[in-house]
Parts: sequence; structure tokens; C-alpha cells
Amino acid sequence: MGIKCQDELSGLECTQCITAAFLNNDIGPEGKLKKPIPVACENDMDSSLTQLWLNLLNGGKPAGFGDFRDIEGRVLAIVNCGQHPPYFFGGPEEDSGEKLDRVEYMGQEIWYHAGGAAVRGRTPGGHIMTVARLYRENLRYAIAAMAVETMEPDISIHEKYSISWPVILAKTPIDDEAVINLWPCNHLGFSYGDLTPQIVEMAERLGIGYTVYDLKGNAFHGDT
Repeated sequence: MGIKCQDELSGLECTQCITAAFLNNDIGPEGKLKKPIPVACENDMDSSLTQLWLNLLNGGKPAGFGDFRDIEGRVLAIVNCGQHPPYFFGGPEEDSGEKLDRVEYMGQEIWYHAGGAAVRGRTPGGHIMTVARLYRENLRYAIAAMAVETMEPDISIHEKYSISWPVILAKTPIDDEAVINLWPCNHLGFSYGDLTPQIVEMAERLGIGYTVYDLKGNAFHGDT
């Protein structure tokens, strides 16, 4: 699903960060286990489809929605406006209930006129993650994907981007310009684990194009 958060609901009703973060999560805010529901901000349905792919390929675990915010020296910053699932505020092997204790409910930025909280946290370093995006080219679907390794961010990282927003830092296997050229837009889906082989197979089976980079920077291409 998608949520028309900006500017409709976040301008008139309430920010939707908590809604999106916990729909995507494997545990609710009250601590009960639940099934993740892939949901994207700004009603970006191609992103929610990407997240659904990742959710299906990773065995039903959460897949998040984030923005390609910055890259420098092969360090990619994924910084969303406040709705990374709490599942990503710890490693995939950690208890999801314990991750709830790391959620920081910050007041949202001033241009979200309706008010409400952002869901802030930091993804720890040393974990393999797949970042992906389904997109359309000449009216046909294709997918871009890349495996990365997360890096430990300091709490001061929020001052660089936004005091209220969650952050993922990750080392990329390809240089900055190649990363910039890979993505068709700023919205990305992400999941723990290296799912690049499964993404290539899925694209081949569906007959859609793909550009996929593995952890060593090897490129795999398929025509649309």
C-alpha cells in the first residue's frame, strides 16, 4: 500500500511516519508480533511493489522504504523523513521487541503543518543489506538493485541531515557516480541480506529488465 502523507495527511491531519514504520515492521508498537505490510510514503506504489518483492524474497521479514539522500566516498546515506521500520534499528538476529526500546519519537520537521512524531533510529554497522527499486522504462518494468554493507552511524549524524529522521549508512561496492546513475529516483526499498541472486532470477522469470550489483561490484544486466 501507499500513504498520501506529504502533503495531504501530514499537512491537514497528522504525520504518517508512525503508521508507515509499524505497518512495515514485524512487531507493533504494543510489542505484539505481526505480519509486515509493505507500505511506501507519498503513495509511491512502485516502491511498495519493490518492498513486496524484498519481503517475499527474504522469507516474510520487513522491508523498508527510504530516500537516497547522499553518497560520498562510497558511503551511501539512506535518510527518510521518519518512517524506517524499528526492525532496522538493530541486527536481523536481534529480538524485535528489544529494538522498540531504541525508537526515538522526535517531533517532525516544521513543514509538516499537522504535527506528529517521526520514528528516528540508526541502523547498526556490519550487516549485509540489499537496496532495490522497481521502475518503469518505455512503459515496461525493470529493477535496479545493489548489495551493500551497513556502517555504524554516530548519533551526531542527524545534525547533518535532519534532527528528526532515521539514518542508514552503507558502504557501496561501486563508485559514487555509478551509484547515482543506477537509481531512477530517490525512493529505495531495503532489506537485510544479500538478495541480489534472487532478484536476478525473479526478473528473468518475469521477463523484465534488471541492473544488479553484487557485494564485489560485479554487474548483472538483463534487457527490458
